[in-house]
Amino acid sequence: MFPPLGLPWAGVSGESMTTGARWDRFGDLTRMSPLPGGYYSQAWAINSDGGAVGDSGEPLRAVRWDAAGEPTELPGLPGGLWSSAGDVDDSGVAVGQVGAIDGSHHAVRWDREGRMTELPTLPGAEGAAALGIGDDGTVVGRAIFADGEVGVVWDRRGNIAVLPALPGSAHSYPSAVNGRGIVVGGDGHRAVLWGRDGQPSGLDAPGKGIETTANGLDDRGVVVGQAIMAAGNSHAVVWRPHSHRG
Repeated sequence: MFPPLGLPWAGVSGESMTTGARWDRFGDLTRMSPLPGGYYSQAWAINSDGGAVGDSGEPLRAVRWDAAGEPTELPGLPGGLWSSAGDVDDSGVAVGQVGAIDGSHHAVRWDREGRMTELPTLPGAEGAAALGIGDDGTVVGRAIFADGEVGVVWDRRGNIAVLPALPGSAHSYPSAVNGRGIVVGGDGHRAVLWGRDGQPSGLDAPGKGIETTANGLDDRGVVVGQAIMAAGNSHAVVWRPHSHRG
């Protein structure tokens, strides 16, 4: 999820170490402090209240920052190897993934109080990762199999469903979902939008673009992403609602 125009984004600031940072609408920077004793932090997502999530430390630990940039560690699995939070909604619910002692990945959701719930994966899968959450509670991510990954969506009750690939494609890689339950991502070559019915449609490349991917969208349906051009260079891309369904 990305916030409406004029609200702050999460990013990275470099000093003698790598730390997350937030810039407000006036360009003022707030440092997203590492966990105590740590020298690293990375903020991956932010909500409209200025709260952010990401990870900190070695091994990685999932973190939620308040609007002042103060961190709180989000719990992982007992005996787990690592954890990372990838997105947060406007109510403060975060999603991400945690690493178990056997090396498997588990998709998780943390509520506003930091309590963790594991999200189920598909039958036969070795694990899962949660990548995005919408304000309606919809979560998107991937189920991890021995031979690849499959795009999935969880409803607010934790029920899982497959996000189908475009006709003629074998892959679906969701990256973000908005508050209306519309999902965007790609298939490895073309940007994809999944409507509220879960059905995919491709997003066209601009001009001489040959590959596209979609990285985020807002509740109005404005989608942002990247296009690789025939010359090999890449461009930022915006798709507006009149150019796609949903």
